[in-house]
Amino acid sequence: MNPKARFDAFAIHTYRDRPENPDLDLDISRLRSFMKKYGYGNETALYFPEGGQYNLYYIPAWKLEIAMWNTIHSWLYGAVSYEMGWTEKMVASLYARHYLTLLKYPNTSFGQIAAICGMVYAIDLAMTPFATQKVINTMGQLLGDAVFVEDIRFAPTVRAFLFEDGQKRPVAAVWTHDPEIEKGKEDPLVARIPFPAGCDVEVFDLMEAPRKAVFDKSRALLLGVSSHVMFLRGKPGSTHAFAQALRKSSIIRGGNIFPLQMKMLLSGSQAKFLVTNPAETVYKSGVSCNKQPLSVLAVGPRARAELNVRFGKKLAFDKIIKQPLTLQIGKFTLDHTFSGVLCRQIKGNVPQWDKLPRIPLAKFSRTQKDSDFSGYWQMAWNRENFFLRVFVKDDHFCHEEYAIPAKRYDNDSLQIYFDTFCNARSKKTAGYDQDDYEYAFYPDKTGTKGRIFRVHQPEIQLTLGTAAPPSYTFADDMKRSFVKVKGGYVYTVTFPAKYLLPIQLKEGTHFGFGLFVNDRDQGKKAEKYLTIATDGKGCYNRPKFYPVVILQK
Repeated sequence: MNPKARFDAFAIHTYRDRPENPDLDLDISRLRSFMKKYGYGNETALYFPEGGQYNLYYIPAWKLEIAMWNTIHSWLYGAVSYEMGWTEKMVASLYARHYLTLLKYPNTSFGQIAAICGMVYAIDLAMTPFATQKVINTMGQLLGDAVFVEDIRFAPTVRAFLFEDGQKRPVAAVWTHDPEIEKGKEDPLVARIPFPAGCDVEVFDLMEAPRKAVFDKSRALLLGVSSHVMFLRGKPGSTHAFAQALRKSSIIRGGNIFPLQMKMLLSGSQAKFLVTNPAETVYKSGVSCNKQPLSVLAVGPRARAELNVRFGKKLAFDKIIKQPLTLQIGKFTLDHTFSGVLCRQIKGNVPQWDKLPRIPLAKFSRTQKDSDFSGYWQMAWNRENFFLRVFVKDDHFCHEEYAIPAKRYDNDSLQIYFDTFCNARSKKTAGYDQDDYEYAFYPDKTGTKGRIFRVHQPEIQLTLGTAAPPSYTFADDMKRSFVKVKGGYVYTVTFPAKYLLPIQLKEGTHFGFGLFVNDRDQGKKAEKYLTIATDGKGCYNRPKFYPVVILQK
């Protein structure tokens, strides 16, 4: 920012897959910190003129997505007929969670997140309003004159935003953003909220319909917590008691939720876990790794701690090594087992491949006649680039340049994958998510050159924003070569740092990485393969099985 220029306000578009993914709350907080660094305090207006854009219809068979930002897989034709189905309920809830996050910053954020398109704020041909319109009314009725009090997260994936309305009544909005609950694969959670005697509670759903408050024998409220926001309201003057009860809340049924939040950092010799306790009570438990006792883990209320686990065998630069890493923390078993390999930093932009380690590729074949087919791969990095070289031993080269580029993998070709946040193994959902890449390296039919094809890209807000190149395009600005050599051929490609975002090319960064080599000989399609997937199979849409690359000096 130019220090000589002063701005009256800032405007941000907050499109994302879900309000919590990427985390809108965290993004606003970081943005405010960034603005403060340049002299823009909380008095500077922060506008959100666009965001959300959650779809009216979600039909997987038609590839229609629920979040329509930056995708052609959206319903663009307005409402057809009224039906209060799962998608309408989810879309209304996603907007509510978006709005609630903005209301958390009342003095700094003006929630004009209108998602300004008729296909969202629609009525059908019979002039029937959709639930998205009622959401605004509900929040106006319950929180129209409210101020934010506290963000209370008494369990992972659960958020409870506490407000106080103009009559000094506490109003809490409670929900979970667990993807399995959203999909209906797991039942909603049940929270126990220990309100004290005399602290009356009203319960409302997202349509502002009163719900019966259910209490246990000790006067604790039993609340179903789902993807759909529930509101709790108390008597005037009871905000403090409300806050205390929410802080002491716990999940008593559903989800089997581990009560701590953990982030794993890797080096060649150990795993470091950054542990956060979101609750208001001390967490203390014994810890073991691979059935060997480690220590006692004690984390104070809303505090952080570190847990260090040394590997039995250090990782190497020349082979992928499996690291058993099963933690037992109290009654919870957490499997962080991974297979990893180290990647060496180089000076300059020309790797000396003859001095860099060679890592074998494993065979994955549908035929036993594959003695002619093998290979290895090499890699290196600097702050600007990630370098990759793959040698393939193959006695017959074949690549047919199909009219549809996405189908050209079924030749002699190379497929390259990145799980940038290295989070696939820890997710409940399978397949690609919004931080994964898939690139394909296609030689031409003569085997004298090649091109890189973008198959799958992350959410653009994690990469270059609106400047991000789209999927299903060739990356002709990436340096690459395909060269036939004695007994086979060599793929070489340089990935600029900008085309690997959000990966940060620096020491200690780790990410999931997949390679899959296709071999077509005389047939009409590839029949033999090489892979580095940890189960020895394919890499397409299987980031859980990518080995972990750790950048080292």
